[in-house]
Amino acid sequence: MTQTHTSRTRSRRSSRRMRTLVRELESAHESSLAKAAYSAADEYEELYQIAPIGFFTLDRQGRICEVNERGARLLGFPAGWLIGRAFVVFVAKKYIHDFLDNLRDSTRHPEPREMEFDLFVGNTSQPVRITLATTFSDGTTFHRMTVIDLSDVRKTEGLLQESLASWYSLVHNAPDTIMTVDPSGRISFVNKPAWGYSADALVGTNILKYVADVEQPKLLDCLKTSFEHNRRSICETSGVNGDWDKWYQFSFGSPHANLARRTTTTTTTTTLVIREISEHKHAEEKLRVSG
Repeated sequence: MTQTHTSRTRSRRSSRRMRTLVRELESAHESSLAKAAYSAADEYEELYQIAPIGFFTLDRQGRICEVNERGARLLGFPAGWLIGRAFVVFVAKKYIHDFLDNLRDSTRHPEPREMEFDLFVGNTSQPVRITLATTFSDGTTFHRMTVIDLSDVRKTEGLLQESLASWYSLVHNAPDTIMTVDPSGRISFVNKPAWGYSADALVGTNILKYVADVEQPKLLDCLKTSFEHNRRSICETSGVNGDWDKWYQFSFGSPHANLARRTTTTTTTTTLVIREISEHKHAEEKLRVSG
């Protein structure tokens, strides 16, 4: 009896660790999509492709419109062949009804949800855990899914740790400042010190605090474009932290939902990439003067 209880306790702990790792990797992938201005964008895409869990994007009808290599291997077909196919055909028969119900309900209530069931691949059943979240862009509905093979959880945990370590290394060594901000501009993550403040000191403050009053409307327009119109936006500003000699480019990504680790609260944030462009702006000014 004690041995059985211990085994179940370990299983629950492993499951919680897996959920935490998956959420971090999902967040990493969403952040990477907002970094198109980066020279490291190809490296983020490579991490997405080699991640040890399957990433899928389904359209409103449940057809696959994006899948990484791991996801394609889980279903046993080339990624190119899977595009346009209905994901539900790979769900074991007794779970089809529950899967479709979750897909429909996610359209009405887009907060992330988890499901565990079997896929039917190559005449064999494959136990998986799926995390599903629905997003909306320009009137189009997308279902984002991560799919974890539960047949070897311990091995997957180790691979997830390696992928996260690689992602954190890329982010914390990136040449630009990377932040996560909410619709009001509140900073919840920053990869490095900036403007004389440590990363810890910046977290919890508002990005508008560091921008001159006269430049704040420009930044607010960028925030609004990102969150209300669900698209990327870029603005250039000077006078950050009172320094009018330096210019910065603020690149806001598309917003994405995040499920807090210790609660069921869902927050919406976007990734902000800040790059100093002083040299470029001064060169522009010299050209104008000389002309």
